[in-house]
Amino acid sequence: MNAPPGAVWKALTDARELERWFPLEAGVVPGKGGSIRLSWGPPWDGEGRIEIWEPERHLRMLWPFHKPEEGEVPLAVDYELEGRGGTTRLRLVHSGFGADARFDDEFDGTRRGWHFELRSLKHYLERHRGEDRAVALAAIKIPLAPREAWQRLAGKKGLAASGTIEGLKEGARYEIVTASGDELRGTVVVSLPPTDFSGTVDDGNAALFRLGVEKLEGGREVWLWYAAYGPARSDVRAVKERWSALLRELFPEGTPVQRGLVRAGA
Repeated sequence: MNAPPGAVWKALTDARELERWFPLEAGVVPGKGGSIRLSWGPPWDGEGRIEIWEPERHLRMLWPFHKPEEGEVPLAVDYELEGRGGTTRLRLVHSGFGADARFDDEFDGTRRGWHFELRSLKHYLERHRGEDRAVALAAIKIPLAPREAWQRLAGKKGLAASGTIEGLKEGARYEIVTASGDELRGTVVVSLPPTDFSGTVDDGNAALFRLGVEKLEGGREVWLWYAAYGPARSDVRAVKERWSALLRELFPEGTPVQRGLVRAGA
């Protein structure tokens, strides 16, 4: 990515920097033996111990959202940085998953999550470095399979009253008008139907828009996410209200999840 190792290291190890691209809330006790707290609200709120702390080279932390059973290897994340003439190659290894079927959902969700989050890091460092982020998150719990949830979200009564997000490749252009009246156009960042889509938002000062369908115990959670920087931060409260109402209309059998508006650095 087009950022020096020092900027990438800071984005991985400074609480305010983490909140500008990754979790909604973060906390860091630096150094080996310290910890990194990551939170998107319950149940994704946890603290992982730092096992390796080599500034601008290697960070290893235990993953806070998995409690290993007796005798199991804990899940861990390694970030390895290599500087190249003012740019940085970042290698991430998320290890410790077992071979039995009970790890399948966790592995799938983790794989898809990093597919977006590493792009979010690159987007932040290359487009918005040093800027605080505001996030609107609208979510609802549903008793539906991913394909049915996706069809509602991506249909005429959801995100594609005009235009479509179907069949698009990463790097392609998209343009839609949602049933809530939001006009969104930009570049596709992630396209993994029927669970994930993300794109930049041209008219939102290169904001990021994301939707997800995640499996939870007893059902699934659908969420819409809007992350804005600079002047566009003032729009997130209205976006959250419109998208929360849209999810309630699309999924009347669902249970809204109350997660607050987040303004990093506010």
